[in-house]
Amino acid sequence: MRFYKTVFLFIGVLLTSACATSSSENGADSSSLKDGAVTRIYKAYTLNFNGAGPGIVEQEFNSKVEISARSQMRSYRFSNFISGRKEPDVVVVLAISGRVAGLAIYDASGDKLAEYTRGRARNDSVFFKVASKKGVVRIKWFLGNRTIISAFESYDNKGQLGASEMTFYKTSFGGG
Repeated sequence: MRFYKTVFLFIGVLLTSACATSSSENGADSSSLKDGAVTRIYKAYTLNFNGAGPGIVEQEFNSKVEISARSQMRSYRFSNFISGRKEPDVVVVLAISGRVAGLAIYDASGDKLAEYTRGRARNDSVFFKVASKKGVVRIKWFLGNRTIISAFESYDNKGQLGASEMTFYKTSFGGG
């Protein structure tokens, strides 16, 4: 049964991504998004901590976010322009259907870096927890109209924090 839910979720992501491209040209505003799509440019600020190295690395970059909604399905496609090139360095796709969520991360060439299929959605928050023999990965998303926050934490099998990343996406008030 889980396999079918996962397949349904990713087919829905593909369909809503295709719809988002055509619908976003209509200039919808995210604050009134019900059924349709909107594309917004966010300013992103990331704090990275890696247990192997000292200190925290801070980065600022632009992100084009395509948000689409179709009946019971919402999707967010983050195209992150970290290096300032014309093509995104990283693309993150977050799909939510009811209380179930999926997340996929792609590099600049479109190769899948990671996939998380068992997320839990509650209102405008999404949570992922993946445990293995190597440790635990926790991912949290908080989805507002003008501000989006993602938090990633990775712990080893002894409970030590190995890596942490927190990204704040913020759009200006007014216009789209």
